[in-house]
Amino acid sequence: MLTCCWRNLETNGLEEASLRESATGVHIDSHVIDSPVSGVILQYQLSLDPHWRLREATVQVRAGERLVLKTDGAGYWQVNDRACPALEGCTDVDIAATPLTNTLPIRRLGLAHGDSATIDVVMVAVPSLQVTCVRQHYLRHDASHYRYSGLDTGTSSELRVDEHGLVQCYPGVFTRQA
Repeated sequence: MLTCCWRNLETNGLEEASLRESATGVHIDSHVIDSPVSGVILQYQLSLDPHWRLREATVQVRAGERLVLKTDGAGYWQVNDRACPALEGCTDVDIAATPLTNTLPIRRLGLAHGDSATIDVVMVAVPSLQVTCVRQHYLRHDASHYRYSGLDTGTSSELRVDEHGLVQCYPGVFTRQA
């Protein structure tokens, strides 16, 4: 089991996540704390197959709202047990309050140095838990650097990752503490 902690540089919040990888897949359990005063605002669990393809995501906010996403890994999605054609073709999930979900496409794609990929991703807004399909682009520079671009928003960042593909630095937004 691997435990990671990130600091949100914008809110001074923290995230603590545990990752368990086995022959049958990957399980991630995480808690996001908005600030030391306000406490936990978000909990999520991700279940992935051994190739880092999402199978199920459960996201819950402090207000009690809960979102359950299920996918077959080939682009079919259910939101709270209902088919969601608007998300058809998406391959990954991106939960807005965490850098950890950047690891999913980084690991799943397995890009060689200099290679890139454009993907459709389910974006989960926090705290509303609204889901939308967005386009993202990943370019691998070298073993520890990727350029992430949100094509719908026009944003981009140079991500630094460790040997597991976990974000160490998301400039101006997140930094890994442990």
